[in-house]
Amino acid sequence: MPAIVARRVPPLTLGARVRDNEGERLLRHVHSNEEQAMAGSSHGHTPAAWTGVIIAFIGFCVAGAFMVMDQPAGFWAGMGLVILGGVVGMIMRSMGMGQPKSNHAVPARAEG
Repeated sequence: MPAIVARRVPPLTLGARVRDNEGERLLRHVHSNEEQAMAGSSHGHTPAAWTGVIIAFIGFCVAGAFMVMDQPAGFWAGMGLVILGGVVGMIMRSMGMGQPKSNHAVPARAEG
């Protein structure tokens, strides 16, 4: 039985040249409809989205820590931060720091 030798495989990108047991060849990655729709819509890449998510994440961390420490007041304070994150994100979006409504594309469903 031949020995199996592990090799590091380079990351695949569009048009990457890779060498395998059959020689060098060009690999191409085909994007799905969902990937194309998400790439074209800049989903979540706005200051409003980042700020809201970061505040909510900090709130979840605070609430989780206080839940483990059995401190209900701290837990609810953390949950208040989670809600605050959503409110701050909506306020920033209304101030024009979010994604414009015209850019919200609905991805087409693939038949199959």
